[in-house]
Amino acid sequence: MASNLPVDCLDQIFKYLDDDVKALRSCLLVNWKWCQTVVPILWREISNLSQFATTIFPKLEVLDIFWDEHTPFDIFTQFIENTQGTLSRIYWNTDCPPNKPEEIRYYLDVISRPKFTNLKFVTIWWNCLANEKLMKFLTIHPHLQALKIYTFTNKANGKELFDLLIRANSPHSLKVLNLDGDWQFTNEDLEEFLDSWRSTGRNPLSFYISSKYNITPHFETIIQRYREEGILKDFQKAEFLDEVEPLNYLWKY
Repeated sequence: MASNLPVDCLDQIFKYLDDDVKALRSCLLVNWKWCQTVVPILWREISNLSQFATTIFPKLEVLDIFWDEHTPFDIFTQFIENTQGTLSRIYWNTDCPPNKPEEIRYYLDVISRPKFTNLKFVTIWWNCLANEKLMKFLTIHPHLQALKIYTFTNKANGKELFDLLIRANSPHSLKVLNLDGDWQFTNEDLEEFLDSWRSTGRNPLSFYISSKYNITPHFETIIQRYREEGILKDFQKAEFLDEVEPLNYLWKY
């Protein structure tokens, strides 16, 4: 059957369809192998990207974005918007950030819609001008297990984020928090956050921060204490969550 052709044969066939975007888009839905082969072809030009973003994947469960520095952020948001509510993971491991607070706000608006309540693992961007959108997002996702939060702000206010996570009554299912970028918070800020985490009866937290963060001996003492008390399950400096061994279970759905 054509759907079982080897990849090298598919490559040759799709070369002849290079200018036929409609035909290529129809190939996306044949099976996973065809989709893997066609996507890089559609991803070459911005005009193709815009059309690709409108393609509907009725059963898409996982969207992992790795090392794409050129695709406009709104293309990805549009693509997510056109999925059908089956997404459980949106993982971003790349350098194509939103350029404006409005883009962050709209992205949060999209993933806060009722059809996205199945999300378990999400990457978001932090901007103080989008706090109310983040608050809404946190309150409507009962199954959220892991949250990766990027900031491209220098010395972003970690205490403000900690306070928001507690104030929003973030899902009690949440058990993985990754802060990526230049976050700043004091030892006292961290202690206050973890004490509040404990007092609200949440799951033990696996906490991962950027390698840019300066860890002092006092900080290490605090981390050790909360691990011994069962508030922290794991703590590491980690740039890429897909490389953190204790989180392997997150990549199985």
